[in-house]
Amino acid sequence: MPWEVWRRYLLAMIGEIRRAHPRALVFARGLARGSDLSGFPLRYSDGTFVPNVVYGAEVGDEDPTVAFRALAPLARTHPVGVLAVRTGPLDVPAVELLGEVLARAGYHWFADGWREPGAELVVRSRLRTTPLGNAFAGALARPPAPEANLDRTSNGGGGGGGVAGAFRLLARMLPGAIPPGAPTPAPAAKRANYVFYGFSGAQPLPSFPDGRDTDQSFALVARTLEMTLKKLFPGDDVHVIQAWTKEKILDALEHATAPIRDVHIAAHGAATWISLAYHFNPRLVARILRVNALAMSEHERALETMRSEDAMIAGFFTNAIDPARLAAIRANHGPGASWQIWGCYAGESPTRFGDPSLPPPLFEYFQRLNLGLAQVDGVAAEIAKRLGVVCTAARDRPGQPERGLEFWHGTRARTVEKNTTTTPAQMPFWLWNVPGSEWVSYDSSGGALPNPQFLGTARTPAELLAGKPPRWLSDLFWRT
Repeated sequence: MPWEVWRRYLLAMIGEIRRAHPRALVFARGLARGSDLSGFPLRYSDGTFVPNVVYGAEVGDEDPTVAFRALAPLARTHPVGVLAVRTGPLDVPAVELLGEVLARAGYHWFADGWREPGAELVVRSRLRTTPLGNAFAGALARPPAPEANLDRTSNGGGGGGGVAGAFRLLARMLPGAIPPGAPTPAPAAKRANYVFYGFSGAQPLPSFPDGRDTDQSFALVARTLEMTLKKLFPGDDVHVIQAWTKEKILDALEHATAPIRDVHIAAHGAATWISLAYHFNPRLVARILRVNALAMSEHERALETMRSEDAMIAGFFTNAIDPARLAAIRANHGPGASWQIWGCYAGESPTRFGDPSLPPPLFEYFQRLNLGLAQVDGVAAEIAKRLGVVCTAARDRPGQPERGLEFWHGTRARTVEKNTTTTPAQMPFWLWNVPGSEWVSYDSSGGALPNPQFLGTARTPAELLAGKPPRWLSDLFWRT
């Protein structure tokens, strides 16, 4: 559509609006989704400016700098904004910067596509905000700069810079994208990410807990996650810690270097626990003999087991951790914080301890962990509830028991291939669910979310197909 036609349409529509509401505020978008603002500002036939109009661009997944450059000169004399801000699935950290930049610049903006698949701002079933929605809420709450005013003639003009839809391009914005005179936006607040990895179970057993595992599979998964997190959140701290006992995890989170964004654990899993010291049998046998012989009630023995186990056991955060320590760890998690357990079966919930086929001492040891209940929350669901986070893990689909996860590696050609017992483990290295297994995310109520969450982003079932790590996950590692 040529500008002459679009301008006449706009003036006609504004005329109809103003007949009913003479002082109505009108938002006018440029052509080519706002990248072409050459026909603005609007003038009446006598040459005067049309009052109470906000001029805007709509910026989605394309490079936003063209629209920003178009908005910049117009912003010096007229109110401008980013209309229909649309996000992508990786935009949580950049949305945190959005509010700061737009507020300082005095730009107006709207969030669009609040139920966009894969980038939802709320969970419809409960009208509860997602981590992306929380980031938008924080951006909307940013106070405007004192000089920001709808009527630029009342504050001497001035402009500002903006960001919009393709927020992940912020770091690569070209010179001139932010209008001259706009304050330099403050960097997004630093967050902390933790990646823990457990023992593989390989023999012979190394020294505990700081020896070197001869099977480095979990360590390579952790290093792959580390590099991915550093590319996603370049301003964050990312810590990788060998954790063959839960005390390593608890200590790190209790003394977090910044508000926690993500926690990842790569280890053997089960519905009832995260087995950080898998097949460290001498430690397990000694603990079983000691606890079973304690002169105390079964309930007290169960709590002692939860505290002394190397594993992170379902029920520990509810029944056995020191309340002050739990409060400190919970408080160290920032808004929208999430956990992910990269281990088999840890997403099953509810569950129950104890397999009657086990030898009596083992059955006695584990069965008491039910604390007399018919069933208990699985380890992932309990973490979500007690720490107030979203926790993601794998579970078997109904009727598909013992499916679990498999290792995959990347090649120099940037393809993804399944690892085997004869394939040397190499970076990048991923764990992914096999057919019959699925990912599930639990929220702070312990309920399962409609779409599982990965790295702060809700993912649709089509993005989480079992059988091979998805392209979006491997691309996160290889992105420049």
